[in-house]
Amino acid sequence: MLPTGPRGLLDYWLRCDHRDGQPPPVVHEAATFEAELQAVASGRGISITTAARYYTRPGLAFPVITDAPWCTVAIAQSPQPQPTARHFAHLTQHIISATTAAPTD
Repeated sequence: MLPTGPRGLLDYWLRCDHRDGQPPPVVHEAATFEAELQAVASGRGISITTAARYYTRPGLAFPVITDAPWCTVAIAQSPQPQPTARHFAHLTQHIISATTAAPTD
């Protein structure tokens, strides 16, 4: 399964760094996450996702990949963001700081 999007992002999700830069065979492309899950559920492929904790679906399993490197996520906003966008960015930074500083079990 392959989400549509920029090549660098796709290379990350295809784990090209573990394949000498070569992508695996793509058997299906999905424009939405729902379409992606439906294709996997119907047996047309597999998919790597970070959304397993948010979605459950009968017939699908979400095993954890423990040796994949973390990815960087950024918030894009205009140079003069609206107050709600500025507040969202501030809250996100606060949550990340609190989460990374918290001890793990």
